[in-house]
Amino acid sequence: QNEGADCATLAVENNAFDTMSITPNPMRDQFSIAGLTNQEAEIAIFDILGKRVYTQQQVTNQTIHIPSLRAGMYIMTIYSGGQKTTRKIIVQ
Repeated sequence: QNEGADCATLAVENNAFDTMSITPNPMRDQFSIAGLTNQEAEIAIFDILGKRVYTQQQVTNQTIHIPSLRAGMYIMTIYSGGQKTTRKIIVQ
């Protein structure tokens, strides 16, 4: 007779990205990151083929200028406080 397992739910208690927003998206040559709960983060932006096209360390809630990106879709990975999230950004 199987009464089920007694397991705790796997979760991250303090998600650094719960309140984070990236605006505007789509963007032209700059975007703003707001709502990061940790003091500093690192971002990496990859093109659709997986090539890293931009990296910045010590990112806080700020505006980031990237005039070198061509129009298209990119994947941005944000690392903060031992956590990681991935977001899609579009450059017009």
